[in-house]
This record gives sequence, structure tokens and C-alpha cells, in this order.
Amino acid sequence: MPPKISVIIPVYNVEKYLAKCLDSVIAQTFGDIEVLCVDHSSTDGSLAILQEYASRDNRIKIIPCVNTRGGPGQARNAGLEHAQGKYTYFLDSDDWIDPTLCEKAYNRLEQSGADVVFFVWHEVNENVKTVECRYSPPRFKLSLTNPDFFHILPVPWNRMTKTGFLRKIDFRFPEGILPEDNFLHWALLVHEPKTEVILEKLYFYLRRDDSQTGQRGEYIAKHSQVYTAIKQYLQKIGKYEQYREKLLVKKYRTFIGYLHLIRRDYMAKHV
Repeated sequence: MPPKISVIIPVYNVEKYLAKCLDSVIAQTFGDIEVLCVDHSSTDGSLAILQEYASRDNRIKIIPCVNTRGGPGQARNAGLEHAQGKYTYFLDSDDWIDPTLCEKAYNRLEQSGADVVFFVWHEVNENVKTVECRYSPPRFKLSLTNPDFFHILPVPWNRMTKTGFLRKIDFRFPEGILPEDNFLHWALLVHEPKTEVILEKLYFYLRRDDSQTGQRGEYIAKHSQVYTAIKQYLQKIGKYEQYREKLLVKKYRTFIGYLHLIRRDYMAKHV
């Protein structure tokens, strides 16, 4: 029997954080899962950690993925190709999850028949060791069964999605662009999935200075790349004019909001 949930974890040089991430997954109160760890040509000790955990838990599968500079999108696509679960969840390898995330997400999806379920999260600052909820429940406006997508952070890890829905829309992350996260959000949005929201903090997002986001250089300066990919996708499926205004507003608000965050040394060299 195939597993109920496929947890996809792209892994690249995260030996400092990986064990905590994997511990949170194997400790899930819902055990009918497969854990697809995509080793994206790590050069540190990440692969050894994956091998140790896989030897102890047969739900963990290591998927080798030669890094062709496709970024996290390439690794996530490799995991999605192997996913056998009824539902798919994308987890970042430097973060961790509440022990009940899979159970609560699965039950809500099954009971409601929804295509996607969202949840809120804690934000953990690695330097000051604080935990806080970045977006509180009121950010989910309109309805808990059909929230406004434009009031939800467009990241893969704050939702669980029906695998069949992803296959129906032939979804793949764009590769080789930064950041690829938003693409999933828009690809779901324009196909109008049935959605649900769990107003519980089930995810722990680690904000760290050496992450792509924390470095505040190329990752932020090249944000427009993903909006170009989204535009091309909307044009391909014939929905660009329908979403053109909202896409442009989101694009420029994002750029203006992030502009002041780009490091001055990066701005001097590249902008």
C-alpha cells in the first residue's frame, strides 16, 4: 500500500540543522508517511546524516540529485517525481515541524475533501533564540475554507497539498531561478483549489544569517525572476489577463518591500 503522505525534503549542505529536521519528521504522531530526502550534491556531512537516519527508519528514502545549478526547485521536482503519497508536503531541511502536523493536516484534508490545507507557524531567530509567530491567524481573511491567497505567505512549507491535484495541473517548480517558492503559490491559486486553514502553529521556521534569505543579496535582488516565470505560466494556460493586475501589484510591492533589505555591498556591485 502506498503511504498516505509524502514529505519531500531538499537537502544541500545543512549538516548543522538536518538532524533536528529529521527528528521532527520521524516523531510524527501520524506514521503512514514516506520521507523523500533529495541529496542535492551536498559537500558537507549531510549525506552521511541521511544515510544514518535511513538505516534506522525505512520510511526515509534518499534520492540523489546531481546539482546542475537548478536550485531548490530542481531538488523538489526530483522528490515530487518519486512521491507516492495521497498528499504531498514540502519541508525545508533547516526547519522542523510540530509532532502533530501530518496528523492534523491529513485529518482536515480527509474530512473536508480539500485540495490544500494551510497552517500558521513560529519564526525562530537563530541568534537571539526567540520564538514568535510571524503571521497571526487574522492574516487569513475572508473564510477559513476559502482564504484569500493574497493574504497567505507564498511558501511551500505552510501547506499540504493533494498529490493528485499537483499531477492534474502538471506542476513543476521552475529551476535555476530565485526564489522559486512563489511559483507553487500562484500555480495553485489560478487553478482554484478547495482550501482549508488550520489555525495552529505547526511549523518552526528558522531565520538564520547564512541562509539564502538571510544573506540579503542575490536571493532578494533577483526576486523578479520568479514573477517572470509566473507570467509565462499564466500566459501558457491562458489566464494572464485575468490575473495580470494582481500579479503586477504583488511583484512591485514585493520589490519595494525588499529593496531596503539588500546589503549595501551587494547593491554597490550588482544593482
